[in-house]
Amino acid sequence: MNSRRGNISVFFTKHSRRARNIMPFFMRLLCSLATVLFMPTSAASSSDVATSNATNCDFGQSTSHLRSGARATICVFIDTASGVKKMVYSVKVDEHASLTLTGSQGLTDSAIQGENSRVYAWAAAAGEGSAHPISCSGNDLRRNRVTCPQIYRQGSKIVPFVSLVINVSEGAVKSLVWDNLCPNCSDDACLRSQTALDEKYEPTGEARDVSKTCSQDTSGLEQAHDFKIFLTWAGTDVNGRHCKSSAFRFSRFAGSTLSDMYRFTTDSYHSAWGDD
Repeated sequence: MNSRRGNISVFFTKHSRRARNIMPFFMRLLCSLATVLFMPTSAASSSDVATSNATNCDFGQSTSHLRSGARATICVFIDTASGVKKMVYSVKVDEHASLTLTGSQGLTDSAIQGENSRVYAWAAAAGEGSAHPISCSGNDLRRNRVTCPQIYRQGSKIVPFVSLVINVSEGAVKSLVWDNLCPNCSDDACLRSQTALDEKYEPTGEARDVSKTCSQDTSGLEQAHDFKIFLTWAGTDVNGRHCKSSAFRFSRFAGSTLSDMYRFTTDSYHSAWGDD
């Protein structure tokens, strides 16, 4: 690993709350929050922290017998100038939720050293082995529980939120897939993710046209934004029940509807998270 990388910081979440049903159908995705409460890094035992040359999401939990409403562990990683930061979430299976990466913009500011600088995020379901992001162009056997890299920052541009779908079959996680669109974004604001990250977390391969995400210019922000991941589920649980939250994945919305969702979410950062 590059010498500039530090140890992986681990944060734990314990709480989520159900969404209020006071908004129109397509807004409910944006208001369904699993509010993240972080414990200090000292709360993690040594077995929870990845080795110096690998990331992991190994908490001794199985992702092969998931039941709707039961808890599942999801790890989200962000590469920063001081090392990879790992954030751990306890979410309910088939509950559409918003995972908030508290302080993410501040953590990654020092990694931006020019307009060509990039910061990536990726996610993993709990399981043994490395949680290094997979290559989108390969046949990595870890595809059933780790995502491709997702761009978060590029130069002065920052992505406020993305959509993640967890695909399950009879309760077993089959894949974690980014599900993003660029509704009415300018070419400059629509960022593309790279195919893979190397062992030093530098982007490699080609930019993916199928993975475009709207961004904002940090110079126009009145305050720092916390990165959010809107999570939905697709498929069936261990009892054969079909996941209902898949109705809220971003790819089901298009045109002005998704554009309105984007503007609403951007505004909600100011009102919901404000000066916390």
